[in-house]
Amino acid sequence: MSRRVRCWLSLIVTLVFFLGLFPSGTTAFAQSEIEFTDVDGHWAKETITKWVQQGLIKGYTDGTFRPDDSITRAEFMALVNRAFGISEKAAIGFSDVSANDWFYDEIAKAVKAGYISGYQDGTVKANQAISRQEAAVALCKALKLEPINNVSQFTDKDTIPNWSKPYIGALTAKGYMGGYPDGSFRPEKEITRAETVTMLDNALKALAVTYDEPGIYGPEEGIETISKDVAINVPGVTLKNMVIEGNLYLNEGIGEGDVTLENVTVKGETIVRGGGENSIHLINFTCEEVIVIKVGGKVRIVASDSTKIHELKLQSGAHIEGEGIETITVLKAGEEIILDGDFEEVIIDAEVKMEVLEGTTIKDLKINSKSEVDLAGDTTVKNLTLDAAATVTGKGTIEYAEIKADDAKLEAEPKEYKVAEGVTAEIAGKEVKGGEEEKEPSKDKGSTRVPVTSISVEPTELLLPVGNTAKVTAIISPSNATNKKVTWSTSNEEVATVDENGNVTAVAVGTATITATTEDGGKRASCEVTVSESKVVNATKKKGYDAIQEAIDEAGPGDIIRVASGTYHEYLFIEKPISLLGPNAGIPGYSEDRGPEAIITVPEDIELDNPEGNGNAVIDIESSRVTIDGFRITGDNGNGKTNYAGCNIQAGFGIFAYVYGEREKLEFRNNVFDCFSNAGMFIVQYDEEKKDHGSIDKLSISGNLIQNIYDFRLTGSGYGIYLNETSGRINDNVIKDSRIGIRLQPYSTVTDGQVQDNDIETYLYGLVYSDAEKGAGAWTFQDNNITAIDPPDTLERPRPWRGINVNNISAEAGAISFINNTIDGFGTSIEHPYRSVVCGLHIRAGVEDDAKMIFEDNTITGVQIALKRETGNLDLDSVLAKNNFDAGSRVVENIIYIPLESSIYNITKDKYYDTIQEAVYAADEGDIIQVGPGIYHGYLTINKPLTLIGPNVGVPGAVLPGYYDERGPEAVITVPKEVDLENPEYAEMKAVINIESPGVTIDGFRITGDNGNGKKNYAGCNIQAAYGIYASDGEFELDNLVLRNNVFDCFSGMGICIIDFDDYTPNENISISRNLFRNIHDLRLEGPGQGILMLGATGSVTENVVGNSRLGIMVIPLDATGVGLVKDNYFETYVTGIIYKDAETGAGTWTFEENTVTAVDPPDNFEREARWRGITLQYISMGAGPVKFINNTVDGSGTSAEHNKRSKIIGLHIEEGVESDVEIIFKGNTVTGVQIGLIWDSGNLDLKDILVNNTFDHGSIIIDNTIRLPEENTVYNLETYEQYASIQEAVYEAKPGTTIVVGPGTYREDLVIPEGKDKLTLKGMNAGIPVGVWPTLWLGDRVPESIIVGSITVGSEGGQNGGTVEGLSIDGFTIDTRGEYGIALSATGETTIANNIIKGNGRAKHGIKVENVGTAHLIISCNTIEYYGTDEDSAGILIRGSNATAQITENLIDGAASYRDTYATGIEITEGAKANIVENWIQGNRFGLVLDSNDNIVSSNFIENNYWGIYMSKSGNSVTDNVIIENYIGVVADEGSDNTVTFNWIYDNDELGARTDLEGTHLTATHNWWGVSTADEVMEQISGNVEFSPWYIDEEMTVLSDEAAVEAVNSAFDEEELPTQLDRVFDEEALP
Repeated sequence: MSRRVRCWLSLIVTLVFFLGLFPSGTTAFAQSEIEFTDVDGHWAKETITKWVQQGLIKGYTDGTFRPDDSITRAEFMALVNRAFGISEKAAIGFSDVSANDWFYDEIAKAVKAGYISGYQDGTVKANQAISRQEAAVALCKALKLEPINNVSQFTDKDTIPNWSKPYIGALTAKGYMGGYPDGSFRPEKEITRAETVTMLDNALKALAVTYDEPGIYGPEEGIETISKDVAINVPGVTLKNMVIEGNLYLNEGIGEGDVTLENVTVKGETIVRGGGENSIHLINFTCEEVIVIKVGGKVRIVASDSTKIHELKLQSGAHIEGEGIETITVLKAGEEIILDGDFEEVIIDAEVKMEVLEGTTIKDLKINSKSEVDLAGDTTVKNLTLDAAATVTGKGTIEYAEIKADDAKLEAEPKEYKVAEGVTAEIAGKEVKGGEEEKEPSKDKGSTRVPVTSISVEPTELLLPVGNTAKVTAIISPSNATNKKVTWSTSNEEVATVDENGNVTAVAVGTATITATTEDGGKRASCEVTVSESKVVNATKKKGYDAIQEAIDEAGPGDIIRVASGTYHEYLFIEKPISLLGPNAGIPGYSEDRGPEAIITVPEDIELDNPEGNGNAVIDIESSRVTIDGFRITGDNGNGKTNYAGCNIQAGFGIFAYVYGEREKLEFRNNVFDCFSNAGMFIVQYDEEKKDHGSIDKLSISGNLIQNIYDFRLTGSGYGIYLNETSGRINDNVIKDSRIGIRLQPYSTVTDGQVQDNDIETYLYGLVYSDAEKGAGAWTFQDNNITAIDPPDTLERPRPWRGINVNNISAEAGAISFINNTIDGFGTSIEHPYRSVVCGLHIRAGVEDDAKMIFEDNTITGVQIALKRETGNLDLDSVLAKNNFDAGSRVVENIIYIPLESSIYNITKDKYYDTIQEAVYAADEGDIIQVGPGIYHGYLTINKPLTLIGPNVGVPGAVLPGYYDERGPEAVITVPKEVDLENPEYAEMKAVINIESPGVTIDGFRITGDNGNGKKNYAGCNIQAAYGIYASDGEFELDNLVLRNNVFDCFSGMGICIIDFDDYTPNENISISRNLFRNIHDLRLEGPGQGILMLGATGSVTENVVGNSRLGIMVIPLDATGVGLVKDNYFETYVTGIIYKDAETGAGTWTFEENTVTAVDPPDNFEREARWRGITLQYISMGAGPVKFINNTVDGSGTSAEHNKRSKIIGLHIEEGVESDVEIIFKGNTVTGVQIGLIWDSGNLDLKDILVNNTFDHGSIIIDNTIRLPEENTVYNLETYEQYASIQEAVYEAKPGTTIVVGPGTYREDLVIPEGKDKLTLKGMNAGIPVGVWPTLWLGDRVPESIIVGSITVGSEGGQNGGTVEGLSIDGFTIDTRGEYGIALSATGETTIANNIIKGNGRAKHGIKVENVGTAHLIISCNTIEYYGTDEDSAGILIRGSNATAQITENLIDGAASYRDTYATGIEITEGAKANIVENWIQGNRFGLVLDSNDNIVSSNFIENNYWGIYMSKSGNSVTDNVIIENYIGVVADEGSDNTVTFNWIYDNDELGARTDLEGTHLTATHNWWGVSTADEVMEQISGNVEFSPWYIDEEMTVLSDEAAVEAVNSAFDEEELPTQLDRVFDEEALP
């Protein structure tokens, strides 16, 4: 419960209508036992009687209560201010309020608090009676209730104004307020005393627990927790064993009786208003603040048995005895106070008489008023401070007194005292002047020792959860004391311990006192430590919580929240400055000294099987000055799932911090982050001004352990730390077992940054620095250790490892310095199946020449390439000289590495050879042969299992999305030099490499049929070989064959040919991946010319590129069992992309998935005309395994049927020989840019299913045995597959619910859709393609149009007084009308008219006319309606009818005329119709928009170049967020009322922005931008009764006019909601 809601009960218990509260009134006190003469039979008698009996309210001295009298606005404000404790005042200047008025301060408080602002005429009408609706608004705002805009239960709901409706709705929903027996509310009626009492009584019942009968309450054992406020209204009540989470009220109904509170803890305040001389007993009672405010007489409070009260505030007389009260503050003058006991501090701030009884001890007595204090004998005051002319009498002992005010008097002489300079006091009967005489302890002559005079501690109170540690600091006075040593002690080590430095550790639930004692003088100060049973505590507010987010929500700026060890399943959102401290605060995340963790993780019910791309953050921050220290933050919520590299990852980010504007301090330290798919910490600083944020320490990330941050799809995530558009200090962190260590994107952030002393262990990149623009600050990377590890086995594809990656650096950015870092690649190996290359430093794209880079004293070791420079002009020779590289490293072109030029080296045997063939023959099975860069001529035969690796081992030959062209110098294997063929027909030629053994791997070569003899004998290429690699089984099984990362070019047969001629048994582990094939030609079209052939063999073909070749891949499984996979390949061909054929009985399953197949034009010397087909299937036996095509893309747009060697362009062709019941799965594929999407010649393919589950060119349908685009001037019934020459014929024969597709072309017919053709869908070729929206998007994506030259009439007799059609859709046409309208309809149900172009040709009266509708909802969207007629009956859209509702969105309505030359209307809503008109462009009309009906919504439209932009003649219309410009008049209101025009841009209109025409018409037009700023200028835009204040004085609508009383507006609206707020703000009858 909030403090303000608790304070509401204070209002309830203080409601007294008496003269002292309202000086202008005539009431006086009456006794509670009076039987009022005027309440008998009154409906509120029971409630009034109860309140009087409990002392909550009184009547008049004449014996009346006057229940039906009203109260004034000022009286109401005074009550609210007292109830809420409102004391801050605003400067006010109301014309009817004088500073001498009793209510002046009350109104100032009300304005400051924001629930009163005044009237537009500058008055507040303080003495005017308050109405029921005004009281409802004020009470609702005081209680902070959420407004509810529903008052439908009242018969006079239409009389309740918009400004009060939500507040009345909120109060009535809560039951605090009700209506009258006749069902009315009567909002303008003055509220009565009886109604006020009833309303507040209802609130009391809802918000508090009350004790109205004497007795003992509470359990004998255990603790009862009450979450509400508690009120005791009668004497004789005992509460025991309770925790009250709200406030406790001891009310006036207690009278002079007694109340006992035993073992009670009050977490709010305790307010004492009743009790007598032997009254309030506090036994083991705990409360932060107790307030005594009894009217008439003293109350006695006795505190005993470990009672703890932080502050006791006395606003009335009191007798206080006992101990455990830390501070007593006297606040009200004229009272008598008695003290008896031991007290730490007593402060007298009001003129009172105080009697201190014998035996009492006061540690500090501070008298700040002209009071009289009597100290009885045996009374001790250790420190007395007199800041006023007070008198202290009696014989009590004063150990030390400091007198700072003239005329102060002390009857007894203190042991020590000091009188301030210039002050004269009387001490023990003599005058003492300051500076002349002081009484202090004697000092040895010549001594320089400065004694300690006092000690204090900070903080004085701590609230900790178990396991947390906090520091208490001792403050010694004077600051130059000689001996400042202190010792620390605890009163209860079982609850809290303290070390020699004041570090307090919470051990168990309970309380303990931590004391600091000075060695010099034994001065003591204490901190009270409470170890909470709550696991989460706000140490600032001293309050416990069950959840961290709950504590954050209630925290104030700067609060410290401490969290005990344990697991917290909750997403956290932090939008305020706070510190969040876990049990390991101050202990680095990688330290062995960490204790039990506070683990923050995602909710338990989150269970993701595949967390890739998950964007959830465990902690989301949108504030500066946030500290997070000492936690484990994890995406592993403990559900036992292992879904990612052996981890359970259920979240994307550990911390996601998005800070807008100037950044202040952010600190993330000593935490453990693990198991995330995006980043451990992601910090974004969005600052449009790109200003310097000052100190580098504004962001500090230190002492964290970050681990298991993965992203296997390599889509750009998996960072330990990611800073975007920000800077700071990243020091002393450990990042391990993750994809990327640290990524920095400073852009133009000018503050410098530092990355130092971090240990980074990753499998992709260590440090990434990119996107440093002009003005970016300097960054230093120093003393970091960056090491490589092998990637997880589940990584989706091989990747390089880079220690440091740099790209996109402006020459005008600050310097980046890499100093004394260690980069070590030994932890990974290029032999790992998911490792390509190991690189130390990579300077990639976008580094400008002269970009400032310093690279000195670094150590780079264990890498293939130490440094690679793609851009920029870094001096590699200088880098080589100034850093430590592996021995033998040297600069070659743009890299630093150890070269292996023209070398053939058997790694296994440690021996070099002259030729590759020699090395192969000499090798043993399983040997690894490494070939350096160079050209190697000769045919190569591999006859044993071995591995052949080139210089680009691991570097893809293919350039695919997500890969980079990182290949270095090639090892080129080609045919002998002497081969010189003039006509290279493939049958005459050989393979460059023949494989005659299983277990062969070839990785990292260029294999080519171009031997460099200079010929161009075939399609512009030099082709001297048929095959790149030819592998055919003989006396061996063709297994364990791996061909990857190679480039194949210039062959007339195949790049790779795999043939199993044995018995067609399945192969194992054949893998062809990441190769590039290009220029594989067969101009005679006799079968070869393909990148890859798999004949009788199975295996995986993945991530290859086949470019500029005849065929991509041909798979002929025959009866080979096993599973085949063709995935993620790119085939660019001029005949066919994929061929699958000759699958016999027993053949295994083949899957073709996520491949891209694109067409190119054939070579000009192609021998004959040919089709292009993306995928071809033929001759598949029903006994063969399934063949699956999943998520492939087939794109024929790269070739043209106009090419002289091209015939047809086909996406998928099922040719002859495919038997029935063959399982062909075709799902999720995209087929585009083709003439025919699919041809089906055999088998039993379900074309409907294929059309639904795949994507074809827009508008494709089933025609015969094909899927293709409709033919020109043909109409199709998709239910019957019938074809028609006219639309009308198709409509007449269609059944309800039919979809009719109209092909491209021109249809000259006036189409009639008669009654009964319900749920009919008419689709033109552009169905689903928007055409309205904004003029710049006209026709952007349209395909050839379906044009109707004529009109469409829906319903009998053209929609006039005839039948209707239900659920119609007209989508995607051009309607070129020559008649009176484009579309006229009479409809019911939901009717859609979308994506059409309706041309009126200057003659048609209406683009769309809707009349005689049933109960219909019309959706009219994304149409262009243009050039309709110009007479006064014409309209782009006309909707007429009381049962019609419409959603009119994103249309262009263009009358195509100067507004002076037309009488047409853009959109007209009339005769009871109702519409939402959103995001349309309306121009070129006499009337842009006519609202001749009630309650329409007009939002976000662009209305320009009309005579009148908007014309309203009815009520309740809302016009908001529109641009209304360059019209003659922007907005005109005529006859209607309660229309609102708010938050619009209304400017540059020729005559006026807004006007009203008829007397009595009122238009609310506040919060608009009128194109001008001052009141006089705005007035020139206004005519008639238009309420325009406040208005915005800037086009961005960020600053309201001064004339509008901005402060009052802000009190009514949340600033962030201003741009969309539609409620009225000011009303002469309203309480703002």
